[in-house]
Amino acid sequence: GVLSVVFFGLYLSFYGRGNISVKVEHSLHAFWHLAEYIADTVVFFVAGAVMAAKMLGDTINAADWLKLFFLFIALQVIRFLMVVASWPVLKKGYGVSYSEGIVLVLGGLRGAVGLCLALIVEEINEEFMPEHVKSKIVFHMAGVAFLSLLINGTFMHPIVNRDRKSVV
Repeated sequence: GVLSVVFFGLYLSFYGRGNISVKVEHSLHAFWHLAEYIADTVVFFVAGAVMAAKMLGDTINAADWLKLFFLFIALQVIRFLMVVASWPVLKKGYGVSYSEGIVLVLGGLRGAVGLCLALIVEEINEEFMPEHVKSKIVFHMAGVAFLSLLINGTFMHPIVNRDRKSVV
């Protein structure tokens, strides 16, 4: 799935770069940027509609909201620990500053791919996974994506602006 697309992209960037005319390279880049933006918008819209429908149902309760909060905190802590564990390589090998390290912690990807996977879970047959489990998976994934945009996105701007020399 996702890894095969990544490796295919790496393969094309290494071997296919010379096969694209310089005249169309910018237009091609603009096209794929627009296609990515449209696909991202559709995924977030559909996930938001599905989550809203799930929240109106009776499968999501106060305990799920509490679990969502703790899940979000746990993901932040795990991301922080991974950056701390990688810090010697990041600092010495890539010259990452402390502000950029904070951006690495707050900039974790928890969006379109996770929402797509949650929407795939939503379509699983009832005999393989009960409806209430599917609802909770979609709720928690959409909730984490929403909290990442709301909280991490809010704190990102002041952090990036604090270090004007940063090339983030």
